[in-house]
Amino acid sequence: MIRNSKQVHAEAIHKLRNMISYIPVCMFSTFPGSYPPAVRPMSVLQVDDYGKLWFMSNRTSKMNEQIRENDSVQLLFSEPDEHWYWAVTGHAEEQYDRSKIEDLWSPIFKAWFKQGKEDPDLILISVRPVTADYWGRKSGKLALYFKMFAAALTGDVINVNTKGRLKL
Repeated sequence: MIRNSKQVHAEAIHKLRNMISYIPVCMFSTFPGSYPPAVRPMSVLQVDDYGKLWFMSNRTSKMNEQIRENDSVQLLFSEPDEHWYWAVTGHAEEQYDRSKIEDLWSPIFKAWFKQGKEDPDLILISVRPVTADYWGRKSGKLALYFKMFAAALTGDVINVNTKGRLKL
C-alpha cells in the first residue's frame, strides 16, 4: 500500500496528539542569545488539525521575549512510569486569537490571569513542530518484565525499546 504525504502527515499528527493526551506537560526550551537554553514547564492545551501545539502565556514573560528573538524551541516530554520520552523541535509564534482563547480557556487559568480571558497580558503561543523524536518500549510492563527475566536466565540480549522520528 502506497501512502501519500497527506496520509503520512495525518498519521504523524495523530501519533503526536495521542502522546500528548497522556503526557500533557512538557519542558519548554527557548534559545536566547546566550547559553544555556531557558527551560520551564508548560501544559499543552491542544494539538490542532495542522499539528500545532497550543499554550497560554503571559505577553510580558521572559519566554515570550526569547521567542521574539529566536523562534526555535524544543519541547521535552517524559513519562518514566510508561517508559516514553519525546523531544519535539519546532518554531514558536505569539498568537492573539480571541476565539482560540475562548476554546482553550479553563477557569484554572485565573491563577495566572487575574482578569480572566480578558486579561491584556494573556496571549497564546503556537508551536509548529518540525520533528518529533521518540523513545519507548514495545510492550506492556508485564511483557517487559517477563522478557527481561527470560533474558537474564538465558543470557540473551533483548530489544524491548522502540524509537523513531516523525517529520511534521
